[in-house]
Amino acid sequence: MKWQFRVNTAIMVLLMFIIGGSCAAESFDNPAFPQVAVNGKLSAAVNNPAGLNGLVTPEFSLKLQIDNEQSKAYEISYAEPNYGTGAGLLNFIYQESRIKATYGVAAQVLDSTGMGLALNYISYPDANNPDTSERYVSTDLGVQLGDFWRMRFGLLFKNIWHLPLGETETPLALNIITGIAVDLGGYGILTIELDDAFSLDQGQNLFIGVEVSPIENLRLRAGLEPQKPDWTVGIGYSYQQVQLNYDWQQNKHQFGFGWRF
Repeated sequence: MKWQFRVNTAIMVLLMFIIGGSCAAESFDNPAFPQVAVNGKLSAAVNNPAGLNGLVTPEFSLKLQIDNEQSKAYEISYAEPNYGTGAGLLNFIYQESRIKATYGVAAQVLDSTGMGLALNYISYPDANNPDTSERYVSTDLGVQLGDFWRMRFGLLFKNIWHLPLGETETPLALNIITGIAVDLGGYGILTIELDDAFSLDQGQNLFIGVEVSPIENLRLRAGLEPQKPDWTVGIGYSYQQVQLNYDWQQNKHQFGFGWRF
């Protein structure tokens, strides 16, 4: 009976979110639900390589994102908690003419400090000439501190170094993202993130997110970007090794399948 109740509840909540309407989700590597200070989750590690620390088992995920114009984006990720010298990540994103491939590594350098480094290959259309592509190799450096009183702090330096692979590429700007994650007593997590935190032109973006688990194996989440305003909702369900996820934001739908080995 308990099993039937949980399944029925999950289905009902999923239907509520789907019927709720349609409201542009950010790209895979810049989610509306902030995770720069979250560790131990593959989705968090894709955004901040320091999030690889805390993984318990190898994980695989496959995501599909569809907008109302039927434009599709695909993401494949795989992470290992220990390659022998630390945790590792492989991530690949394809969206029409946009491609991003990432290799990340991470290690716990102190009891309360984890660090990660990601090497990226990026290719996307030239804004001035869509028939050509701008291509780069870049690196991201991530740091996480915690846990302190149920809080974990995250810091991400995006494009801390980059190399243009052509002659017309525009230099990539350094972006510093800060964040905090608060454990809600085992019932969920509250996250706050400031994108472009040290921008001098007041171009910062604030993201607030919460994920709760009302019953075992079921997760409900929501995120808000107050300055637009923009928001997202999502649901996740796991059973043994399988994880299923759905997220919705601004006329875009994201479906996810995960497997823990």
